[in-house]
Amino acid sequence: MHDTYGRAVANCVEGVRLGMVHMDAAVGGCGGCPFAPGAAGNLATSDLLKLLANEGIAHGIDAALLNLTQSNLESALQRSLMRPVV
Repeated sequence: MHDTYGRAVANCVEGVRLGMVHMDAAVGGCGGCPFAPGAAGNLATSDLLKLLANEGIAHGIDAALLNLTQSNLESALQRSLMRPVV
């Protein structure tokens, strides 16, 4: 889910309400479109997990492992990503 105009979480909320059961997110919001300079990137997985938790939806993802994965990715990329919120 691209985070265009910071609307990814709101779009996912609406998707959940409409019955969507599959959504894409990226560790730390990593990625985006190389053809759109200044594009915000992708929805951070941690933000999607927070949304699901707030909606009472089980996701089965280990937040500690997600945070470790993000730390490893930041080390590999040699840059900071969006901070996990879970």
